[in-house]
Amino acid sequence: MAEEEVTLLLPVSPTYGGLVKRIELLDSGEKRRKSLVATAARDKVIMELQVMARSLVMLQKNLVQIEQTAAGTAELVSPMRKIRAAAYRLDDLLDEIEYYGLQARLAVDSEVRLPILGSFLLGAANQRRKSSRAKQKQLLSEFVAVVAESRDLVASLGKHDNKDKAPDSDSGIDSPDLITVPAHLERKDAQESIVRLLISSNHQLSVISVVRMCGVGKTTLAHLVYNDKRVEQHFDLRIWVSVPSSGINKTVIAREILQSAWTGYGDQMPQADFQMLQSDLSRLVASHRFLLVLDDLSDAHKIHPLHKDDWLDIFTPLQSAQAGSSVLLTTPVMGVAQLLSTSQPCILSPLGKEDWSPLLTECALSGKQINCSQDIQQAGRELSDKPNELPSAAKVRDGVLQATSSMHKWGSIVERYICGDATLRPFQLVYDRLPAHLKKCFAYCALFPKNWMIDRTKLIHLWIAEGFIGPQGGADKRVEDLGSQCFDNLVSLRFFQRHEQGSKTFYLLHRPFHDLAEAVSANYCFRVESGLTGKIPPTVCHLSVTTDSLLDLNTHCTLEKLRTLIILSSPPCSFPDGLLSKLMNLRVLDLSGSNITELPRSIGGLSHLRYLSLPRTLQRLPESLSRLLHLQTLWFADDCCLDKLPAGTTNLVKLRHLGIHTKYIAQLVGIRRLVNLQGSVELHVQKGGGRTLEELRNINSLHGELKIAGLDNVLTKEEACKAELSNKRFLKDVKLEWNSSSGVIARSTDAEVLESLKPHPNIRELRIKRYSGSTSPGWLQSPLLEKLQSLHLVNCRNMSILPPLGQLPSLEQLHMKELCSVNQIGHEFYKSDHVPFPSLKILELVDFPMLLKWSAQVKCDPFPCLKVLRIIDCPKLEEIPPVPSTATDVTIERIFSIKHLRFAPFSSSLTMLTLEGCTENVLSKRYFHPQHLESITVLKINGDKQLLATEGLGSLHSLQKLHICEADLTDHNFSLFLQALPSVSSLEIINLPNITTLPVHADLGFCSTLTELHILNCTLVSSLSSLTAFISLKCLVIERCPKITALSFPMNFGSLVSLKILSISYCPQLQSLPTGGLPSSLHALSLIGCHPNLVEQSRDKRDDFFSVLATVPKVLIY
Repeated sequence: MAEEEVTLLLPVSPTYGGLVKRIELLDSGEKRRKSLVATAARDKVIMELQVMARSLVMLQKNLVQIEQTAAGTAELVSPMRKIRAAAYRLDDLLDEIEYYGLQARLAVDSEVRLPILGSFLLGAANQRRKSSRAKQKQLLSEFVAVVAESRDLVASLGKHDNKDKAPDSDSGIDSPDLITVPAHLERKDAQESIVRLLISSNHQLSVISVVRMCGVGKTTLAHLVYNDKRVEQHFDLRIWVSVPSSGINKTVIAREILQSAWTGYGDQMPQADFQMLQSDLSRLVASHRFLLVLDDLSDAHKIHPLHKDDWLDIFTPLQSAQAGSSVLLTTPVMGVAQLLSTSQPCILSPLGKEDWSPLLTECALSGKQINCSQDIQQAGRELSDKPNELPSAAKVRDGVLQATSSMHKWGSIVERYICGDATLRPFQLVYDRLPAHLKKCFAYCALFPKNWMIDRTKLIHLWIAEGFIGPQGGADKRVEDLGSQCFDNLVSLRFFQRHEQGSKTFYLLHRPFHDLAEAVSANYCFRVESGLTGKIPPTVCHLSVTTDSLLDLNTHCTLEKLRTLIILSSPPCSFPDGLLSKLMNLRVLDLSGSNITELPRSIGGLSHLRYLSLPRTLQRLPESLSRLLHLQTLWFADDCCLDKLPAGTTNLVKLRHLGIHTKYIAQLVGIRRLVNLQGSVELHVQKGGGRTLEELRNINSLHGELKIAGLDNVLTKEEACKAELSNKRFLKDVKLEWNSSSGVIARSTDAEVLESLKPHPNIRELRIKRYSGSTSPGWLQSPLLEKLQSLHLVNCRNMSILPPLGQLPSLEQLHMKELCSVNQIGHEFYKSDHVPFPSLKILELVDFPMLLKWSAQVKCDPFPCLKVLRIIDCPKLEEIPPVPSTATDVTIERIFSIKHLRFAPFSSSLTMLTLEGCTENVLSKRYFHPQHLESITVLKINGDKQLLATEGLGSLHSLQKLHICEADLTDHNFSLFLQALPSVSSLEIINLPNITTLPVHADLGFCSTLTELHILNCTLVSSLSSLTAFISLKCLVIERCPKITALSFPMNFGSLVSLKILSISYCPQLQSLPTGGLPSSLHALSLIGCHPNLVEQSRDKRDDFFSVLATVPKVLIY
């Protein structure tokens, strides 16, 4: 964009505000801690900076005024660039000053290895200080000159009556975090039409296209269809792919499909070729009816266009899916739709006038009925009359109106919007009214290609590293919290669209906003993509790369000015020699999209670096990494194969986020220096120095998990108290582990140590493992941990009495395993003045070898929310309390009277009860609530040697399927058992060695309801004469019953007019068809592995056997 055309400039004022804050923090830090290497020259620099800070405050105010009143003036472009450059130079200066302060702090730490600091503190230090002082003086002088130039600019603006004008307090968006913009404009007719097409299709694979220009609502409509309840129920696999805007080919598309449906696929198969991708696609959709959405397939893919043969290669493996599978694609290009669609494309048109008035009311007025002036009403009518407006544009416009509290401002907004100014689009309108820091955060998103799935946390960390968001407010307001607020503000304004991919959540920048971000940041942000020709603008500071070679960077841009380098994707390559030495001003270096195998030692020279993200392909890191004293974020891929972290990692005292498995952190010595860590930490206590609990004393900002192992090595409670766990109020998860259980010997010191490791009441999850004390800690015996949601007690072999956990109000999961000394569970466990365990959803007791009794004698029924109950390996436990009526998943195994019991959902509409060797005990002793018995639809009984009819069978009113296997039943007992059953539709009997017939009477309750009968491996069954009692039988399967013959069937077998399927397998005595003939309703007949005569008769066309088979549509005999 030429300078005279520029109407949008990135604000500079937040940068100067950040500089003021940094100077204040630097000054206060020096007052608290006098540096050992402080010199008169250094003190003079700080004094000058203090004076400068006062000037910067005024300059920032003036810049705010300039940006709000004259930002579109062409003559401002060059001066504003100079001011920005000066701000960056001063930022470098502050980094230098602070860097030497950090070195001084590390120098007095006796545990810091001098070789790691190298030349910083040894011979070359004096020379470095001299050059630094000269550089500082030069930068300060130059900055003073630019400040004077800025003052002249402000003075010249005063000639236009803007000199004394304060920033308009109502010119920005009010409380953007409170803005609510509707998520969509419903196109109910189009949605209904597409949904009907999808769920009614019987084609093997159909392709439906939604076509229209960008911004008309194609993606929104696709989301509505994708999330429609009917679509969710119809397709058992749904896949959403946002098509990349560049570098597209059939391999990319196939990989995108697999990655969307299969989380982590790209990490597991990073170099898969197209044939392998095709094979994986086929396996992915096999036996599924799927819906695949290909969103935003535009004509921007001209570098590598896809032809019809390419799409056939992509769609061919999808043919392995079930019939009725569909592809829904959105595209602004009719040619694409016509190329791929199997039906008439759905063409969206702009909404009409009648659609906009309700939208204006909902978006701009939040649906409120307010008294508007005649001018406002007229403005609303003019907006509604605007022809052919895009939905996305209108939603943004009306969102700005909603966020504008002063109604008189509506007039100016509407006037600017409808006056025909070609440069003022609705998306620019919302940008104009963003706070200055949000403008910078938004513009930075231009580094990501269109349709790039943006990780929220990563983007916030990038903003922080670039200085767009800095500390402010009280001590409790983390910079990460401020970043989250900024991100949420942009989401509420519809800049971002939320997208779920498996268990992960990503965000996509809406295409019109992406175009705006590119326009706003054109001189500062740039993407290097395949096919790049020409130079990158010399003003670019932030660069992302999606290209075949990093070597291209040297020839296309001025590397020294870069503050950001992000490698989004790159084929395997090594980092070019000498490249890092030219990137000395980098704040962000993201190599996670590359496949480099070695990181150069020169990484240690990037002294300004705040953010470093590394790929999974690295196996080792250079020790020079420990020189990055400004580093705030060090991030690794989830499945990194790193050998270890550099020993000097604990020198990175400003590190806030160390994104790596905590097992690597456990190897470090001296983590006490990492007091700013926000994530998770693991410490293995050792008796030697550097790994004691005192290391944790001042690490109080952890927001993740703290794991402490090796507590055997903590010998006194005084040593345990030094960890000060109660001060770590942001921790979510605490794990306390001893290296080995002490067996039958309880150490008194273990109890004292655990008592002294009292966590903060805010923790959500607590795990205690291999604790050998005989009592639980006092802080676990009171409702102190009122926010605790999950508790694991594992291998606490000497604990004989369970703590009173029933009084924990928020506890949702309780897992107890290998508590070998507990012999009873009673009132002490439930102890509560109210309902015990009011929130518990999962309760698990595993391996309680001494437990004899579990009673629940409490005033109120416990476990009102319990869903999952598991009782396993409690061999002496004879009685358990009744299962709460709310439980939907119950497993009881290997207790005194129950070998195996499983009560769980069998499908979305069926509940199954599986019993092994305990049917009478379970059904007669009322373990289950009547509500459970009534919900059972599938009953499986295995290995019950004495299966008897019980009273509980009659309570199974919803029973549909019965499976009996390996039961020691006689014909008589089996008859009594069947008579006790209510109606069932499916009966399967397997390996019942003593029954000889089906003991069925005509008055049996389920004679009229049974539709499926399976008889398998019943070696003595020789008579099936009672089959005709099952008048509704549709499917009969007989397998491995050696005494079955043609005479085993009833003489009137042909009268089973409902029978559709008959399958008889491996019955060697069956030499001919049933004597009573075949039912005329039979649709499929299968005779496999029976007497050879059957096969011979089926081949003889002259035999009557052949004529009988001719009436059956599907016959299989061999």
